[in-house]
Amino acid sequence: MMKETDKTKKYNIFQRLKKEFSELSTVKKVQAIIASVLTMLLMIALPVYAWFALGGKLEAFTKIKEPDNLDIRAGHYDDVKYFNLNDIDIESIAAGTPHRVVFSVNAGDYKIPYQIQLAHTTNIPFKYRIYRASESTSAADATYVTYTSELLKEKGETNYTFYYIMGDEIPLTAKNPDPDSITNYGRQLALGSGDYYKDTYDVGDDPEIYAVPIYEQSGKITYDSSSDHDYYILEISFDETATAKDGFSDWNIAANKKETDMIYLTASRWSGD
Repeated sequence: MMKETDKTKKYNIFQRLKKEFSELSTVKKVQAIIASVLTMLLMIALPVYAWFALGGKLEAFTKIKEPDNLDIRAGHYDDVKYFNLNDIDIESIAAGTPHRVVFSVNAGDYKIPYQIQLAHTTNIPFKYRIYRASESTSAADATYVTYTSELLKEKGETNYTFYYIMGDEIPLTAKNPDPDSITNYGRQLALGSGDYYKDTYDVGDDPEIYAVPIYEQSGKITYDSSSDHDYYILEISFDETATAKDGFSDWNIAANKKETDMIYLTASRWSGD
């Protein structure tokens, strides 16, 4: 007996199905067609659904892993409105007593690396430094800054005084320095052109040279694992060397008691630049 080939088998099966289908009633034929179409749609939908399911999982994973926004605040992680630079005593600083103020940074739940930017105008010959700090509830045998939490006082708390011990300095690099300013004006000023200038002033503006802010940025900063937040001390001191330079003649304590400077502190995600 001759053996059925695969082709013959498929043909015979097709003929049998065709015969059985032709013997069905009209209602049964409609049901069979609908079932076949749904089966085909299901076959098409399965890989699509799998793709969407994977996409949904990726989206959920991304949301879970997405770091919080960086947040910069006052000492003890109080609201930034308590970060007060209004009480800077220029004469006291010029006499040799630096002004120090505490601020804090939250790098999110996942503690992403970040950098700090300090921008300031240059009316007054100040020097700006930023130091790491650690919070304590008592004064220590080290250089520290006392911070009074006005927020806790307002809430009626009895313990609202904290002490911040100065740690290592965070090196800052000027991004838009005018290389000729130290010779001409006795201190570092900002360039009156370039990207940083364009980001600050519009075309046609004519700011006074000391009103052009100089931008200084830290390198990559990783969070302090010993604390929920990273604490810092901003130190403002007088640049005594500036007044001794030949080009320095546009500022003196007696004539400029009402001079002011703008100071901006920001934190941004580390980009590797």
